[in-house]
Amino acid sequence: MSIDMDTINFNSTSSQPKTNVLKSFAKTTANSLFPKKDQAIVFNTIEDVPQIEYIKAFSQLTTPKNIKFASRISNNRFCIYFASKDIVEQIITKQPYIVVSNTKISYCRLINPAKRIIISNVQPIIPHDTITKQLLISRLELFPRLLS
Repeated sequence: MSIDMDTINFNSTSSQPKTNVLKSFAKTTANSLFPKKDQAIVFNTIEDVPQIEYIKAFSQLTTPKNIKFASRISNNRFCIYFASKDIVEQIITKQPYIVVSNTKISYCRLINPAKRIIISNVQPIIPHDTITKQLLISRLELFPRLLS
């Protein structure tokens, strides 16, 4: 009598074999709850004002549960991450400043949605008007105008 070891189920509680599926780091962090740069607001700070005062000011513009992370950053600035980029848009639209210690502090997005295209290594025989015309045909807004 011969026994086929591949067909024997040693685990009587489960009829399906267990498989260990390893996810890559990229897949694991892609679905994580880490805030993105488009969910942040940045502003200048006032000397000797505690961090909690800035958070309190923003909690008057949105519910405190929408504030996910806050920290001082370089150049005497402060950054606050919110639950979504829609909340950032609502805050910026609602009021362009906060008041902390009787001082108005304006703020902006951490990442500006505007994009800049830099054209380099263009042959000098190509006139600026030709480049400008092609960019306008592509429906790109030119600001500031091309420099010589």
